[in-house]
Amino acid sequence: MSKSAFNASASPDYFITQIPPGGQRGYASVLLLDYFEKQTGIPSHFLFPNITASSVGILIASALYLPHPEDKNAARMTANQLSDIFPAITARLPKRPAYLHRKNDREPLEKAIYPYIGESRLSDFMGTVFFSTHTIGNVGHSYKIYAKKIHPSTGDVTYHDDKDTRVMDIALAGTAIPSVFPSHRNQIDLAFAEVPAPALIEMQKQYDRHLQGGFIRLGNFRSKIRGNNTTLIESGAVMQTLRAAINHAISDNSYSQTLQTANAIFGKEYVFNLEQEINTANKNAPKVSAITTTPEQFLKIKENIDQFIKSNKSLLECIAEHAAEIARKTYPDKNLSIVEYALPAIPDDIPKKKSILGARFKRAPETAQPL
Repeated sequence: MSKSAFNASASPDYFITQIPPGGQRGYASVLLLDYFEKQTGIPSHFLFPNITASSVGILIASALYLPHPEDKNAARMTANQLSDIFPAITARLPKRPAYLHRKNDREPLEKAIYPYIGESRLSDFMGTVFFSTHTIGNVGHSYKIYAKKIHPSTGDVTYHDDKDTRVMDIALAGTAIPSVFPSHRNQIDLAFAEVPAPALIEMQKQYDRHLQGGFIRLGNFRSKIRGNNTTLIESGAVMQTLRAAINHAISDNSYSQTLQTANAIFGKEYVFNLEQEINTANKNAPKVSAITTTPEQFLKIKENIDQFIKSNKSLLECIAEHAAEIARKTYPDKNLSIVEYALPAIPDDIPKKKSILGARFKRAPETAQPL
C-alpha cells in the first residue's frame, strides 16, 4: 500500500472495489467494511457501489449487496452483523481436503447461507457487481462471468449471464474449490486464476473518460512472496514443491495480476491496497489455509485488522470520507443511513464453537424475524 497520504492530488471521482478470495481470511474484508460503515454511517452498497469478487467474496457481497425483503433500499445485513455470523457460517466448511475421489458434503454450508441468500437472483443486487468462476473443460477462456452493470449516468442495466440466475448457484460455484468441494453446475473456484482485468475494464468503460477512477483492494492475508519462491526453487520433496507451487500461485500470481491491472488502468497513486502479508515469524499471524476455520484463527485475523486500522488511521479515514462524499453526490435523493434488521436464526445443526470474541460465534436469537 502506498505510504503517501490520501490527498486532493489523488482523489478519485469513483471507486471500484475488490473483495479478494481467501476462505476464512475473507473475515478481514468483512471487518474492514464494518470499519468503513461505522466511520461513515453509510452502508457498503452505497459507499462502494462497484465491486468485483470471487470465491468467499461472492458470499460477502451477497450478504451486503442484496436488498432486504422488507426494505429495498437496505441491505440484507450490515457489515457488523456479517462479522458476527461469519465465523459460525464458515464453521460449516470441511476440516480437511477431499483427497482424490472422496467428496466433501456441501449441504451443511448451503443450509447455513440459504437463510441469508434464499432465492435471490442476479438482478436483485444493489450496485454494479462482477463475479467470476471457472468452467471445467474450457481451455481458452475458462472463466465464467456473472455481472450486473448499472450505468452511473443513465441508470441503464446490462448483464453478463441470465439476470434470473440464482445467487445461491453463483455462490456455490464460487466455493467449489477442487480440494474441498466438488464442482457446482460444472464450475469451480480457482482463486489463483481470478480475472480482475475484465471487471475493472468493463466497469471503467461505464464512466466518462475524463473522470478519474480509483481501486480499493480490501483486506485479506497472503503469504510472503519471497518465502514461497525460495521453497519452490530449493525444495526437493514432491509434496513440498507442490504445496509451494500452489501457495506461489495463490499469493503471487493473483495478487500481482490484480494490482498490475489496476495500476495500468488508474495509475499507482489511485490504487489503495489494504491487504497484508503473512509474516510467519509473527506467532500471532493468521495461517494461509482456507480450510481450517478455528476460533483462534478468527481472533488472530481480528487482532491483526484492528492493529492495521490503528496503524493506517489517516489513510483509512480519508478513504472513508471521500467514499462518503461520492455516495452523497451519487445518491442525492436516497436515505444513506444504515438500517439494521434482525437476522434469521442460524440452523440448529450448525456445530457450536467456543466463543473467544465475546458476542461472536453466538446464534441469532430464536425470536429473530426471518428475512
